[in-house]
Amino acid sequence: MPGLVAVFSAYLCLMLFSAPWVRAAAHEDASQSTEDPAPAQSGSLSVLNYNVHGLPAGFARDRPRWRVERIAPLLSAYEVVALQETFSVHKALDARLQFASAVHARERRCGVPSGPGLSTYASLPVVESLFVPFRHCHGVFAHANDCLANKGLLLTRIKLPGAAAEVVDFYNLHLDAGGHPGDEAARAKQAEVLIEAISKHSAGHAVVIVGDINESGQGPVSEALNEHGFQESCERSPCEQGSAIERFYIRSGLGVALRAMSWSSESAFVDEQGRPLSDHPALALKLHWSITEAR
Repeated sequence: MPGLVAVFSAYLCLMLFSAPWVRAAAHEDASQSTEDPAPAQSGSLSVLNYNVHGLPAGFARDRPRWRVERIAPLLSAYEVVALQETFSVHKALDARLQFASAVHARERRCGVPSGPGLSTYASLPVVESLFVPFRHCHGVFAHANDCLANKGLLLTRIKLPGAAAEVVDFYNLHLDAGGHPGDEAARAKQAEVLIEAISKHSAGHAVVIVGDINESGQGPVSEALNEHGFQESCERSPCEQGSAIERFYIRSGLGVALRAMSWSSESAFVDEQGRPLSDHPALALKLHWSITEAR
């Protein structure tokens, strides 16, 4: 009998975690969503890209909850917030934030101790959300330990403010870290999953890719995105120097045109002594959107 239980448990685990994609966990406060009787034809969006270093305290080697108490009040200045490494802090963030929509990717798979650690918050209605796991990683007890997390990408389809029904698809992601050839190969495979997901789920939609891609300068990831019509949004200096691994890429869609207005490194994300609240910078992008005739 114990043998039958073990076989059934293994079968159930395989069925639950072998799906190519799963719905992301999300909640939305519908009471904050309003319809404008005169739909807007253009506007702007402020987007934050931030890896919050929210590993469990023993791995982070500091106090993640203490840092989150200081990070949370700063997030309300942005309309869309894409966070990475929210592994141990997503509940603490939810308790302190008042966004209309919150989407978390927490899905685990067999043999992997941690979920994706991706969270997207928005002051706008979320129409749909989806988590797509990567099929490749490199490093379990070395090379940044990427295989200890079920990394992937979090698609959040967000309704434009004041528009009739137009949306923008935001892809929040955290790619394999490290400079080992195995890390670079894993990132190239993960970029293939990203392109495949965009082709399948976002055909014709305006798309914003935001996250920690762990690639500075030009490489397989940025080359793949450039080949598929994405334009990077960044200040010239850090882009040319290849010093940024947190990146923004945008692509207009049928009916919605996107244009980067400004890019900035946010200096407010420090504690009382001026120390950074994460081991990654907080980057912001101001986007201009407009409705076009090709709908």
